[in-house]
Amino acid sequence: MTIPSSSPLRVIARDRSARRLALAYGIFNGAEYAVWVTLIVYAYRRGGASESGLVALTQLLPAAAAAPIVGVLSQRRAPEHMLAMGYWIQGTALGCAALTVAIDGPPLIVYGFMLVMSIAITTTRPAQALVTPRLAKSPNELTALNVVTEWTAQGAIFVAPAIAGAMLTVSSFASVFATFSAALIIGAVAVSGLSGPVTPIPTGESASVWSQILGAARLASRDRAIRLVLLLGGVSFVVVGALDVMIVVLVIEQLHGTVSEAAWMTAALGAGGIVGAGASTLLIGRRLAPALGTAAFGIGVSLTLVGFIPGQAAAYALLFAAGLGQAVFAVAGHSLLQRCCPTDSVGRIFALFESFATFGLAIGAIAAPAMISGLGTDSAFILVGLALPVTVACTIRSLWRLDDAANVPIVELLLLRSLPIFLHLPPPALEGLARNATPVDFPAGTLLMSQGEPGDRYLAIAQGDAEVVRNGLVIAHRSRGEGVGEIALLRRVPRTATVRAQTAVRAFAIERHDFLVAVLGHDATPVSADRISAAIADGVDEFSDSPNP
Repeated sequence: MTIPSSSPLRVIARDRSARRLALAYGIFNGAEYAVWVTLIVYAYRRGGASESGLVALTQLLPAAAAAPIVGVLSQRRAPEHMLAMGYWIQGTALGCAALTVAIDGPPLIVYGFMLVMSIAITTTRPAQALVTPRLAKSPNELTALNVVTEWTAQGAIFVAPAIAGAMLTVSSFASVFATFSAALIIGAVAVSGLSGPVTPIPTGESASVWSQILGAARLASRDRAIRLVLLLGGVSFVVVGALDVMIVVLVIEQLHGTVSEAAWMTAALGAGGIVGAGASTLLIGRRLAPALGTAAFGIGVSLTLVGFIPGQAAAYALLFAAGLGQAVFAVAGHSLLQRCCPTDSVGRIFALFESFATFGLAIGAIAAPAMISGLGTDSAFILVGLALPVTVACTIRSLWRLDDAANVPIVELLLLRSLPIFLHLPPPALEGLARNATPVDFPAGTLLMSQGEPGDRYLAIAQGDAEVVRNGLVIAHRSRGEGVGEIALLRRVPRTATVRAQTAVRAFAIERHDFLVAVLGHDATPVSADRISAAIADGVDEFSDSPNP
């Protein structure tokens, strides 16, 4: 049986960078869940549900406020570097918290180090949202990469709380923190060597952090699709934040279980998530909005039934089902948001998403003790379970049209934006160029173009390596993030060189008319084009110096 090229298995098998990205993201999610439930239990042991809710609030609110700032910084710098730096800070802060607990230091110091970790966590998802499309070669492969990372994330969410539960049975809080500190350092090492196409910031995009944050907020407020995904994502994290507290109370107070059993029940969410991430492979090439709505209803029904059906076995089964829905919801939601966002706003919009998520966690964590105290644990599960289905029901018409709005060619945009010749194109023109780009594949050894033939299109290389040959001599090499064919188009001359695929090459073809309208129709872009084509004609590698004229 032939595995489709956009299959998650094929993506992982052929791309070492994707494997490293997925490994680190899995470690991050596992550590986030395991450490969070351990911290909640630590606070619960000290002061009950009230202290655990208060600790959650003081951890999450500053992180939510910092998230948009971090997102802007992520977009201004190489996202791969921001991803690695975030993991390093998380691991180091958690290690310091472990040491403080081990020497029986003041809990406030422990909470302080955990706050540093919480703020550093806000770097991860915006940077991940920028790195993933830079690795993808097509929209379907982008969804496949999201499935891969969700697989590893949900697997880790299952394994990590289980490990934490086992460790709490035989060891201490400090050992759990130290173990996951080491894991995060491994994740940091895994992504430290990643690199992507350099995307210079054009003149005029160096506005202040606050103006860029406000710009992202305005974009989200006027774009119905982005607004809806942010709303649904925020509500889903309210549910998750409430569950963090409610599961601990359910196990210890209602089911008369132990601290380790609370961690095991959290692991049931991850076990369901593994199955849900596997089921998400069915989303590749399909409409995502129906899956998003169905998953939301599945999460809601499962959690509501926890309040109606007593017993430990039922709770495990229903939380497994909720985890399954949560994984499908995450893959569909992230993929839709990546497709909805203009390419120059992806990092900032995902920073807003992170802020919504963190505020949602805080609201859920502080509301859960109040609901449990006023209504009881069963009623609290019912109310939390209804949150997502009610939100979906109120927005069902907009939700159904979400796929029609989520058609921004994010993969093509990020590739074209990394090319110096298109550096000064305004976003609408760049998006139009990306929409008209056609994917073409060249087996190893075949010609992308031949010297002397008429020039009819420009090729932006998305994958593979090619060599440029002039009069029988190899004069240059081209790979991902570089382009070929502009001289014949700009100077209206025959091809000045032959380009041969050294490995299998995937490129995006831009037809002559579209290329010339884009390049010659905007201020500053012709200057870059003339400089680049002159450098190529003289046999100089135009990517050896700064692309700025």
